[in-house]
Amino acid sequence: MVMRPLRLQNNFFAAGVLPELNFRFVLADIGTTAREAEKLHQASPQMTALMGEVMLGCFFLSTAAVKQSRSTISLHLECEGPAGRIIGFASNDGDVRSHTSNPDASWDGSLHSGKKGGIMRIHRWKENEGRVYSSTVEMRDVALDRNLEEYMGKSDQVQSFIKFQSELDSSGVNHLCGYMFQALPEADADDTDALLDLLNARRPAQLLEDLNDQSGGSMRRGGLFFSSARILSTGHFFASCTCNKEKVEGMLVTMGSDSLKDLLQQEGRIEVKCEFCKKKYLFSPTEIDRLLNGISGQSA
Repeated sequence: MVMRPLRLQNNFFAAGVLPELNFRFVLADIGTTAREAEKLHQASPQMTALMGEVMLGCFFLSTAAVKQSRSTISLHLECEGPAGRIIGFASNDGDVRSHTSNPDASWDGSLHSGKKGGIMRIHRWKENEGRVYSSTVEMRDVALDRNLEEYMGKSDQVQSFIKFQSELDSSGVNHLCGYMFQALPEADADDTDALLDLLNARRPAQLLEDLNDQSGGSMRRGGLFFSSARILSTGHFFASCTCNKEKVEGMLVTMGSDSLKDLLQQEGRIEVKCEFCKKKYLFSPTEIDRLLNGISGQSA
């Protein structure tokens, strides 16, 4: 099988299968969306890279649910390092978003030294079941891709290889891309060895270049070329937010009547800003009175 040239540019993803090695793969470049998040959150280059990795990790996990028409994953990192809290969401159609508690944090050393250890919470939305599955794992003081690789191996019992390539220069984030390879049931030790030979010789950005290479080539064991791959889906990343006034009202109700009254008395109105998209929601005294009446009605 000869693969038609993809002609994909920055900020894209491609998923497919390597038939001769019995592995599925996802390759992705999320640089443009990460730089958009940098501007939105006024984040440092290091925090931008970490937010990008979190979004990329969410996306990779969402694509693992191959039987789902649409799958959504969130990662909630409570880091022991200066990065603090990072939350990301992604769906397998490329819809992503993220935010952090410390957007201007910076530090010396490697990117993951800003994260260090901590706790990682994973939420999986099974939309065909209408349920959410959540798990919490200890996050080791290693790169995020290593943590995700270990999580996938333990939770899904699937041999997975995950790698991020985040590069910073004087102008900010340069490369922000990655890959995930997962063994199919037919994969054997020879398949895994051949794949590791490939991965040890190429960084994610090089694999993305291989995927877009229009010079052709062939697939053979020990010398993998993407011309024989089966591409199952391609797309581009885009940032969106699911916030709306109704959801914000629901959040305000959970604060309770006393807290709402105190806040209204102090400010004269209540303003809520979405952490992800920075959209502001203003509530007048009349609107707050309506919410308070609703709370009173529920407690009566």
